[in-house]
Amino acid sequence: MKIGEILEDNGIECYDWIIGSPTAGITYAHDLARELGAPINMCVEKDPKNPMGKNMIWNRMQIPANDSVLQIEELTTTAKTLTAVQKAIIDGNGGPVNFLPYIGILVHRPPKLPVTHYGDRQVIALIEKEIWAVPQEECPLCAQGSSRYRPKQNWEKLTGMK
Repeated sequence: MKIGEILEDNGIECYDWIIGSPTAGITYAHDLARELGAPINMCVEKDPKNPMGKNMIWNRMQIPANDSVLQIEELTTTAKTLTAVQKAIIDGNGGPVNFLPYIGILVHRPPKLPVTHYGDRQVIALIEKEIWAVPQEECPLCAQGSSRYRPKQNWEKLTGMK
């Protein structure tokens, strides 16, 4: 089932804006907007004053108060980026923002399912998979001496491939 069909089944047939997060969310937001026939597809930007952080900004245009906004994410684990995007839009818009009561997520992988809502918005996910994530002090593998690595920075060590 497609996100558009799920939205339609929930009575949402009009969305003026489809907004995603940088960087992977840009392509997903564009393609989804094209698929749904949404007239405007935008993304927030990473704050250039904090390029390694999660601060987001919205400053290119103003969303009219009567327009509806569907926020989408290509991947959600903890909802930190999702929340930062919503905050950036609200803070940077200069007027009220009419977010639809749904968040479209391509891959939803929280540590514990089910997660049906983030705040007051219902999750509409195409793929949902619970991931195993525990704090280091609770990790049985760590207790046995296994090291924790972040995949991106340690890909060669983890896979033996460059």
